[in-house]
Amino acid sequence: MKEISHTVTQTTLKDEKRLGDHMPSTKIDAFFAEFPWVGKFLSQSSVRQVYVSRISPEIIGRDLESVVNREVVRTEADFGGVFNVYEDRRHGEVLYLLDGEGSLVNLDTVTVKEIPAVPAHRKYWICGPMVPAVPARQERLERSDVSGKIDTGHLGTRLHALKEKADAVRFILSYWDQSGAAILYKVPKGITLPVWIKQQIDAEQAALKEQCQAIDFEVAAV
Repeated sequence: MKEISHTVTQTTLKDEKRLGDHMPSTKIDAFFAEFPWVGKFLSQSSVRQVYVSRISPEIIGRDLESVVNREVVRTEADFGGVFNVYEDRRHGEVLYLLDGEGSLVNLDTVTVKEIPAVPAHRKYWICGPMVPAVPARQERLERSDVSGKIDTGHLGTRLHALKEKADAVRFILSYWDQSGAAILYKVPKGITLPVWIKQQIDAEQAALKEQCQAIDFEVAAV
C-alpha cells in the first residue's frame, strides 16, 4: 500500500469534490489484506476509497465532518393514500484510536471508597453480646469509560482524556459514510503520539519566537 505524500482528510475530499470517488476493488482488497483488523470496525462493502497517510498537525485539532440529511424513515398509509415519513439524520465522521495490533484503545477507570475495618466489640459498654469484626473493604462508587471511538469533539481532547493510555495509539482510522473513505493515519515509528504532538507544539513555539526576534531586529535597524 503506497503512502500518500500529503495529508488527506474527509474535509479535503469534500472540498475537492471527491466524495463520490470509487477506487478499483483491487486497491480496496489490498488495503484490507494489509490491515485485516480494519474489518473489525468497517465493512469492506461500505468502503469506496482507501488512503494511508502520516499523522500531521492538521489532524489533531480539526472538526470532524458531519452532515444532516432529511431521509425517508418509513412509509405510511391512510384514507388519503400512501405517504413518506421523513426524519433528519446526522451522518458524522468517526475516528478509531488503535494500538499497534489494531485494537481499540480505551481507558476504563473505577472510583472506589475505602471502608476501614471494624474490630470485634461488645454491643454495650461493658456487657452485651459480641459484635463480630468487619474486615476492611472497598466500595465502588463510579465507573468512567473513555472510548477510543470518537464521533464528536476533537481528537486532541480525547487523547488528553485517555491519559497514559494515549501512548498506545499507533494508528488513527477515519471513516465517513458520505465519502466511503477509510483513511489510516500512522504515528511515526519510535515515538508516542503525545510526545509527537509536544514536538509539534515546541516547533511552532520556536517559530513564533523567531518571528518576534525578526520583528525586534527590524525595529532596531530603523
